[in-house]
Amino acid sequence: MIKPYAIQKNIIKENEHEHYDLIYFAHSNDENTVLNDIETDGMGWFTLEQIKSETFDTFEDKKILCEYFYNLSMKN
Repeated sequence: MIKPYAIQKNIIKENEHEHYDLIYFAHSNDENTVLNDIETDGMGWFTLEQIKSETFDTFEDKKILCEYFYNLSMKN
C-alpha cells in the first residue's frame, strides 16, 4: 500500500461515528489523463489556484494541506 501524506480523523458523533481520511498527493505528467467515471465520485484534477479559490467547495484545512503538498512536491 502506498503511504499516505496525511491521515485525518473526523469525529462525526462522539464515541459512535468516526471517519478517517487517507490523504494522497498525486500529479500527472500527461495532460490526457482521464478519470473512470464508473469507479470515481467527486474526484478530479485541480490546479492549486483552483483549490485556493473562494468558490472551490472544500474545507479550509484541505486547502492548506493541498498548498503544503504542492510546495513539497516542487522541492523534488
